[in-house]
Amino acid sequence: MDLASAGIEPPTTRWEDQHDIHGPRFVSNLDGLVLEISSNERTISSRQFTGDRAQQWVFQRGSTPGRVALVSLHDGRYLSASSSGERIAAARRPFYWVLVPVGVRRYRLCTPRDLHLTLPTPPGACSASPPLIETEAQTTFIFLGNSSHNQETLKTGSIGERAYPGVPVYYTYAPEGQIIVRNHLDTVLYGAVSGPGNNSQWPIAPGHQQHWYRSADERIHISTAMSDDGEQTAQVYEARVGMVLHIQTSGRQEKWRGIRFVSVEEARYTGNSKSGSIGIKNDLGFDIFVSVFSTIQNGDTSQYKIKPNSTSYWTRSCPESVFVGVGSAPGLPQAYVGRPGFILHIEDRRARGVQ
Repeated sequence: MDLASAGIEPPTTRWEDQHDIHGPRFVSNLDGLVLEISSNERTISSRQFTGDRAQQWVFQRGSTPGRVALVSLHDGRYLSASSSGERIAAARRPFYWVLVPVGVRRYRLCTPRDLHLTLPTPPGACSASPPLIETEAQTTFIFLGNSSHNQETLKTGSIGERAYPGVPVYYTYAPEGQIIVRNHLDTVLYGAVSGPGNNSQWPIAPGHQQHWYRSADERIHISTAMSDDGEQTAQVYEARVGMVLHIQTSGRQEKWRGIRFVSVEEARYTGNSKSGSIGIKNDLGFDIFVSVFSTIQNGDTSQYKIKPNSTSYWTRSCPESVFVGVGSAPGLPQAYVGRPGFILHIEDRRARGVQ
């Protein structure tokens, strides 16, 4: 990379090597948005990744240890703060930020008045603000070089290795009106999202993602298919609209073998006005698939889908076994006792796996 062509003086020391930030870098917040200089204005903003020169920055060391200036590879202008420290703009003269390491390969950039550079989520104009816990993801950064691997990392929001090492799930920015799940595991996942719209399970292949259109935050049921030894996993996570849920480990998922039995004492029943029938009501936010056994041969034992907040009935003369799953095969299948004259309520009895 020819830094001189952009009017940038190459670094004269190797201090940056200690923090692995020498050479042009993309500056990303923990929501996956990157620092960008406007092509024809002096504004500095957070934007979705494009990979062009307006999103690449060179770190130059100041005369004071721990101070760095960020110069744009686009036109040689510097990332600068106003005298009060709150307004962020591009300038021709260097402005030296305090580089503060936060854990391993994560950083903050602060003004001398201890205001933190903030890359807002959703995308917008950058600012400098006092440190707040609720904005930590917007004031903590990772610096990635311009390689094909890093470009794919930022394009897909797959920043977990650098930004969230060892964390089972994390979120990055996504287009409005969508809930997206990206699968970082080496096995197929199955996802079903609550709320208005399609509540069925859909497969999410390893290294791929699936999306649902929603207008508000919902819940998502994530499960795996049964393994050869009968093991399955499942968990319910917060599904945030306008964000990608990245699942990078299965550490928080509930594991089990076989089919679980829910006793009459644990289950919830209400009265059924249809005599001689077993009612099943779906109190979950997802489609469920139900099969009711029959003691006599002519009873209908086929599997049926029940939508959220809906009730289906099976004609039976005595209690029978009821098998329920989210999805036709994977998804925490459980066995219940179906009782004629009662409605069995299918509820979420597990703790939510909310990040």
